[in-house]
Amino acid sequence: MKTNFLKTMMSATVILLAIVGSVASKANTVKSPQVTVPGYYNPNPAIPNPCNLVIQCNNIAGPICTITVGGQSYQAFGKVSPNDTVCEVTLYRNI
Repeated sequence: MKTNFLKTMMSATVILLAIVGSVASKANTVKSPQVTVPGYYNPNPAIPNPCNLVIQCNNIAGPICTITVGGQSYQAFGKVSPNDTVCEVTLYRNI
């Protein structure tokens, strides 16, 4: 009798742990919020400092952050550090 009771309780415990684990792992798949970051574009390659014109982009993967000025499309890039003079970080469009 004790053996049957223990087998039943062990099975119920394993099933309960599986359910709890499934729910807990599902909670970790929540999407991160969008983080707006400055994106820089350079309409003229002759400009010595290409990181001078700012638009708002984000760092969550998606469509590339671009801006259209005078019918010409430019890709915006971000800085690794705010003090950098080179913009080389790929940024994405705010959705």
